[in-house]
Amino acid sequence: MTLVDLICGESGIILGRVEDQAVHDCSHQGPCDADVAYWQPQVTWLAEAAALRRYVASYGCEVEGRSEETIRELALWLACGDLRETAEYQDQAE
Repeated sequence: MTLVDLICGESGIILGRVEDQAVHDCSHQGPCDADVAYWQPQVTWLAEAAALRRYVASYGCEVEGRSEETIRELALWLACGDLRETAEYQDQAE
């Protein structure tokens, strides 16, 4: 098991840490809802709730009135997609 940091690209803060398998599971083509729901409770969240809301909002997602769990699920999905697109991650996956 390898842990990876989920990093906010704009600020560089570490949002949380999760097993590397989550990056693949939460960023594949097609619906990822079930995978995100599975992995979200397993993330060690390091960022405060306000930072997660800002991160999700930076993608144009509506955050007002959303539960903390929903914000965390969105943050996980977005961060995994970002990480999977990095050259470093793609090199490790090969």
